[in-house]
Amino acid sequence: MSNYLFQVEAKVQFHDFGKFRFSVVYLPKRLESKLPLKELPRLRISGEISGIRFDAALQPTKSRWYMMVSRRMLKICGLTVGQLAMVEFEIADQDAVEVPDELRHALDADDEAAAIWNSLTPGKRRGFAYRIATAKRPETRERRVEEVLGLLRA
Repeated sequence: MSNYLFQVEAKVQFHDFGKFRFSVVYLPKRLESKLPLKELPRLRISGEISGIRFDAALQPTKSRWYMMVSRRMLKICGLTVGQLAMVEFEIADQDAVEVPDELRHALDADDEAAAIWNSLTPGKRRGFAYRIATAKRPETRERRVEEVLGLLRA
């Protein structure tokens, strides 16, 4: 028995968005009425896909919602487009932002940037945090921290 409130077995599919193509799992229609999607159309969720932990958002499209599944996540889960994935999730804290250590330390040392950071929406903070967290090399992470601080001060 799962500890998660919602369970979905769904096929990993491609979702075309203009020139871009994403791998996604679509939310079954039967779950739409059980989630606060009208109030929170980009509902943050946490859970597991094929047993691997994730944090994501349900994204709206014309007639349904989907969760993006990165190539890296597909690889970790041993999945490919066209296969069924077991997705188990719960509604996450909508305001939570995981701040990389490098950025947290920089904000602790810069009151001006920290005040601006705290005035941003959680979504904008998540975007900046993601930019830093996805850098592989420490020097790239540090360079991106400086970029973010510059943008905050601008």
